[in-house]
Amino acid sequence: MRLAKFDATTDGQVAHKYGLSGYPTLVLFNKDGSTDNLKQLGPHNDAWIANWMRRRVLGTAAIKRLASATEVSEFRAVAEVVCVLFSDGESDDFDAVALRWGDPSLRWAIAPAALASEFAKGSGGGPTAAVFRQTGDVTAVLDTPGWGQKELTSFVHGNDVPSLLRRVVLLNTWMHIIVLLGERAADKHEHPFRQVYDFAAKGQSVVYDSNIISQREACDWILAAGGSDEKMDLSKPTAAYIFVEKGIVKQVELCVCPPATHARGVC
Repeated sequence: MRLAKFDATTDGQVAHKYGLSGYPTLVLFNKDGSTDNLKQLGPHNDAWIANWMRRRVLGTAAIKRLASATEVSEFRAVAEVVCVLFSDGESDDFDAVALRWGDPSLRWAIAPAALASEFAKGSGGGPTAAVFRQTGDVTAVLDTPGWGQKELTSFVHGNDVPSLLRRVVLLNTWMHIIVLLGERAADKHEHPFRQVYDFAAKGQSVVYDSNIISQREACDWILAAGGSDEKMDLSKPTAAYIFVEKGIVKQVELCVCPPATHARGVC
């Protein structure tokens, strides 16, 4: 394959054609003429790029082989969400799902079946898959006898970070991110938190997402990432300032302003 660099800021038509909305973006041109984009690359994610290329070009998933309890514990800390299969037999279904998974920020591994009792206390007696989430220290277990690709895919999706937040937050590495939260009400949220725009424009490591995120599960996940088990009041405009380091949420700060005063930079 060939590698090249192009400054898309010099040609708006090229940027529009290939959906370039942020830089740097890695674009893979496939043999059939289609393209795949890996957007919002950070300065410290060479492993992510290699993982993505293995999936797209070589046709193999970057599945880690773990041999001990220590390695499983260490692997749980490499990403916000990881999926581990505890099995000594064939892993065709697991391999197939990991290969199809388009997001390189979710990591996959296989460990000996004997470690399942320690890390994924299941009861099915067969291969056990576990999703480990750092936020809230959550462990979800799939040990239903005879599970296949469909069941595993549904299981991982159901226990992953909300998809919108994974796109907005976890695909930005080693960055500060500001996300707006609240109900999608134009009368209250037209140009919310004007100072957020200004602040984001000045910081080299700040990404600003202009979407008003109103999904309950997404807002609750952000609160949990900040160490709180409370429910967010979606009726009030809220700004979440998130620090992400190598795909792992390290810190969350929330700022809630009354709707009548949010445009004055109270936060």
